[in-house]
Amino acid sequence: MSIYVTKAENGSLLINGQNHSPAVNANLSQLQIDKDSSAPAFIRAVVHNCLLQILPNSSAIVAGSIDDDHILQLRIGIDRLRTALKAFTDFSDEINPEWLPILKQTATLLSDYYQLAYINVQIEPELQACGAPAVDWTADIENIKITPINTLQANDFQITLLELIAFTMSDPSIEPQTDQLACDKLTKVLSKQYKKCLKTNKEADEVSDEVSVAELVSDDTNVSTDVADNDQPESDLLNQLKDLRYISEFSTPLLSKKKS
Repeated sequence: MSIYVTKAENGSLLINGQNHSPAVNANLSQLQIDKDSSAPAFIRAVVHNCLLQILPNSSAIVAGSIDDDHILQLRIGIDRLRTALKAFTDFSDEINPEWLPILKQTATLLSDYYQLAYINVQIEPELQACGAPAVDWTADIENIKITPINTLQANDFQITLLELIAFTMSDPSIEPQTDQLACDKLTKVLSKQYKKCLKTNKEADEVSDEVSVAELVSDDTNVSTDVADNDQPESDLLNQLKDLRYISEFSTPLLSKKKS
């Protein structure tokens, strides 16, 4: 069993004859934050909430789970954590800048595996039901050199998890920012992210307009243009909107309903 599963959870699994627990979704009802929380206390509570999703799913995968839901929920948990560490990096002097690149690498490796596994288990049967020719994705999945278990057992990821756990258990009152209320800083964080989304949305509209013009003036509609291939603004906007959603969910307990 993983060190990230409590003795009580281990006992429950053994009683039920299970090697691991079901996939765990994000649970914001477990985000325990007081209205007058300091900035250091707030970020610790947020990281703790993310770990409540990350650790059980990590443990299940390491215990041998081949359930795609564990990989999906783990990746979502890591995405939420990365968003929190980036958005609230100024809330604590104890945040290690080395955590983010390791978490990003882990999320990318999990995503690469999950996409193929999802196509094989979910999409392929639906395509065959519609009369499409069968495609065997087994070889593609087996050719992935770094499996989810390999990814999670990597020393850098394991050390990062331990450091994050230690961070959530550390005393926020010893930090210099302990007299700064989190709610006083949240409006600025949300506004900054919202403006970033608006800017990227404008850039996406401009690219879309350029593509339309390029199609109109082109004699051959099959000709690919550099402008038409540039979908970066749309991709950036999707990621920024996802970040805005997570930041909003973390911030809501400290804001009035009207502000939220």
